[in-house]
Amino acid sequence: MINRSPRRALIRALRVLDRRSLRGVVSPLLALVMLAGVLVSSPVSAPAAGRLMPMRILSGWSPYWNPDSGPAAIRAMGPLASSVSSFSYSVLGATSIGRRVSLDKYGKMRAAARAARIPFVPSLADATGKLKMQAILADPTTRAAHVNALVTLAVSRGFDGLDLDYEGFAFSDGSATWSTTKPLWTQFIIELAAAMHAEAKLLFVTVPPTYNNNQIRGSGYWVYNLPGIAPHVDRIRIMAYDYSTGRMGPNAPLSWTQKIINYIDANLPPSKVELGVPLYGRDWITGATGTCPAGTKTSGKSTIRTSRAITLAKAKGATPERLTNGEMRFSYTVPVYAPASTTTTSSTTTTEVANTDPAVTDPANTDPATSSTTGTGGSTVAPPADPPLCTVSHTVYYPDMGSTLQKVNQVLNKGLAGVAFFALGYEEAKHFQSLRAAALTVVHAKGVDPIGSWSISATSPGTVRVSGWALDPETSLPIVVRVLVDGSESRRALANAERSALGSRYPGNGPFHGASLDLIVRPGRHRVCVQALGIGAGRSTRTLKCRTVRVTAPPTTTTTTTTTTTTTTTTTTTLA
Repeated sequence: MINRSPRRALIRALRVLDRRSLRGVVSPLLALVMLAGVLVSSPVSAPAAGRLMPMRILSGWSPYWNPDSGPAAIRAMGPLASSVSSFSYSVLGATSIGRRVSLDKYGKMRAAARAARIPFVPSLADATGKLKMQAILADPTTRAAHVNALVTLAVSRGFDGLDLDYEGFAFSDGSATWSTTKPLWTQFIIELAAAMHAEAKLLFVTVPPTYNNNQIRGSGYWVYNLPGIAPHVDRIRIMAYDYSTGRMGPNAPLSWTQKIINYIDANLPPSKVELGVPLYGRDWITGATGTCPAGTKTSGKSTIRTSRAITLAKAKGATPERLTNGEMRFSYTVPVYAPASTTTTSSTTTTEVANTDPAVTDPANTDPATSSTTGTGGSTVAPPADPPLCTVSHTVYYPDMGSTLQKVNQVLNKGLAGVAFFALGYEEAKHFQSLRAAALTVVHAKGVDPIGSWSISATSPGTVRVSGWALDPETSLPIVVRVLVDGSESRRALANAERSALGSRYPGNGPFHGASLDLIVRPGRHRVCVQALGIGAGRSTRTLKCRTVRVTAPPTTTTTTTTTTTTTTTTTTTLA
């Protein structure tokens, strides 16, 4: 937990930033230095003073329309990367899963994740249609088939896990169905988590926010039962964006994200939760003056990447201002000289980034920065000498590096696992480099090699029990352990069971790093070892415990056969 001094410093710096932004655009470098400096001041030096956070607190999604963004983002995040996901698949039915990205494209992303030694956890979107997934989960047979299809995908492709992005419950089915869907979803997650963990695979879920547990209007998307599924999943990603969709405003205001984080703090284990942070905003058409040609768009909105919003502001000579909600805002106009059939204005379509899957399209197609031959929006032909027929007004809200750092500060104050960016490739220049500069000066605990404590014993004839915990100091995610018997791998497992003492000893990493395994071993003396598979910069494999144990033979089962000679019957009885 960050103490109050840096929090006050952050508020002071942001107030200065706000005042300066009213007079003109603050130098991006100056703003980043100010924010990064106060974010990491007065670092915590001991667990007793607060949480010593793991280094790896960044993750994100690579969209299927821009799959090449993933490898570049992984490299840019460097030592801060905890995991990465690509929108690779659509769920079409209980056993039907469609691939959105070519094997070559996501293969490159998986290779980049392997090189960085972080988990590659592809996302699957529910594309079954209204109420179809609810029906799949309601039938135990189809639910089991769906579980099997997902596990088979993860195992056969060698993924480190899967991320479920089943937004149909929230945005297609309607809230009247939620009381029915909630227990079905919960049971599905319990069964899927058990099956994934049996294969040493991670399970992530991505969901819209919940604000309270009252299950009424204003409670958020309680259908996903976050308190109920939290004990079973390894990561919950909460989509803290798309605050303003019907009315002009910010995409993720700070007061709203704090409300979401407060719910997490009160109801969920923070080390399992990532806050979804947007790298995009919206360009709103606010009106028009003059008489516009038929077909000219004079209302609506479009998505705009942060990088392109910054480019557009410069091209239009606009001065972005920082709002108290943390985001940036500027306005510009587009003169219309020709009929709409030969004129392209920005925001010609309405495209939502997150909540329209599977019909989502590339938001970049509607960016003002790409809507003309000059890349600045407006007419696609050189303006004539005559005055424009009309002038269309726009206002853009977008998050920049400053608002991202504010959200990172919110996350660190409550000890969450980190942030997940939507979408990789939308960020402004030097985005991840600036985050690295800020985060690398925070005191991070316990080094980079896996650590743990294990016991190994022959608990009963023919059985060896291996029990303990293992974690990688760089991450709050559970890691894989493997058990070797006489030098050969006997079992591989995900160390994700709760060990309450770890929560106090390593609060930043959380308590979910335990495992207990019973191995069937032939009688005799055996050398049993436990190895932890690390993430990131430390050793990829570290032996945590070895012990030679003597395994006795299980009792012999005696079979007695009694045969009675008759013309019809032979009876065989087996005694325990």
